[in-house]
Amino acid sequence: MPSWTASAITTSEPAITDWWTPAGCAAGQLGDLVADPDLGAVLPGEATLCTTYQDNYRFGVAEFRPDDRPAFVYLTQLVPYHPTDVSPVRIVFPSGAPPVNRGICLMRSEQVRLACVELVGAPDGRVAARPIPVDDPLVDNLVVFDGEEIRNPTPGCANCVAFPEQQ
Repeated sequence: MPSWTASAITTSEPAITDWWTPAGCAAGQLGDLVADPDLGAVLPGEATLCTTYQDNYRFGVAEFRPDDRPAFVYLTQLVPYHPTDVSPVRIVFPSGAPPVNRGICLMRSEQVRLACVELVGAPDGRVAARPIPVDDPLVDNLVVFDGEEIRNPTPGCANCVAFPEQQ
């Protein structure tokens, strides 16, 4: 399964919006890219609560670019935690190969990253997900919540998220 595990992070933060209340404690991990015959390139991940479950707890997915632009977490990129088990997420790249030199992080809140990878080009032309620390310079940038609902390119996949420029 995923090749990177972040340790549990415990803090107390207020709700970001009615849609996103950070859990007080969570851990996460991201795996390597896999090819799905129906979805295309998929980056699997998961988050796990280490505190008492609440209905409004969510985690998000953010994409970081190598410039100083902020990363956004959109309403449709929030994933609910499972009350008693791991909460899987599949980050899909429906337009083909994922972009290289980008960071992808599971976000407990706008400030707290649970796990991150860098998408890197391999010599054979494939794209791979390389685990990076949650404070790596690539992902150490402002994250902003945007309440816009972007279209899910995979309507039959409840735990899939994508990014607007990839649709």
